[in-house]
Amino acid sequence: MSDDAVILNGYRLVNLIQTGQHSQIWEAEDVYSGRRYALKVLLPEAARDPLHRRLLANEAKVGMQLSHPYIVKTYKYFPDKEAPHLIMELFPSVNLAVRIIRKHPVVHQQARKIIEQAASALDYLHEKGFVHKDVKPTNLLVAGSGDVRLIDFALAERMGGFLAGLFRRSRKVQGTRSYMAPEQIRGQRVDQRADIYSFGCTIYEMLTGRPPFRADSPAALLYKQIHEKPRPVRTFNPNVTELMDNLVMQLLEKDPAKRPQSMREFLQMFQKVALWVKEPTAAE
Repeated sequence: MSDDAVILNGYRLVNLIQTGQHSQIWEAEDVYSGRRYALKVLLPEAARDPLHRRLLANEAKVGMQLSHPYIVKTYKYFPDKEAPHLIMELFPSVNLAVRIIRKHPVVHQQARKIIEQAASALDYLHEKGFVHKDVKPTNLLVAGSGDVRLIDFALAERMGGFLAGLFRRSRKVQGTRSYMAPEQIRGQRVDQRADIYSFGCTIYEMLTGRPPFRADSPAALLYKQIHEKPRPVRTFNPNVTELMDNLVMQLLEKDPAKRPQSMREFLQMFQKVALWVKEPTAAE
């Protein structure tokens, strides 16, 4: 699908934004109104896989129930046989993972704004009864201004729902190993506190440039997530205040009962904490 003339259900593909393992994201133009959207389409091999089709359908089903300024809007879903796709808000910004890798100054200069907007989006999602299950820097689009959009609801499920059972039957861990809560790794039923753990991993990486745990194998990484305590944030960035370091460590508690019990509770705690010893500058 590299030809700009390709049209899917009235949307012309004009610019390839990203190619992933199973899908592509295109900037697409509505041929009738001329408005621009983001179009996510499964690649041919994934389109033939029932699991990936279900994940895209789930992403659309959840996304179309959400309306929040910091969550990318999902408008339509087309379950085409050859190229199932969904139509979303176009938010022309790279994700937080790219910002971190490139050491873009927005990551630290606008850290409070990024954290607050992402937490607000997750609080809304949880209030709607969903758990995201894949919170990570890749799933947070971040503009140069620090504005955020939470994306990708493929693994999202109703708290107390049965999607987890479907995934367990696939005998495959669903999520991203560097960010998964211990209870999610164990295949237990999860709630908003699993997202809070994953968000803690995300903040840790924002502040230090690295995830809380690294390992030589997937199994070793999962073991660390379940059993080991991460090194303090200040080990890698002494410009982070001790109070902020302690708050991140609280998000990363192995026992869900020891974490903040909601994103709203986290936000209340975060608003009382100084983030930096010295405010970062563009030069830094």
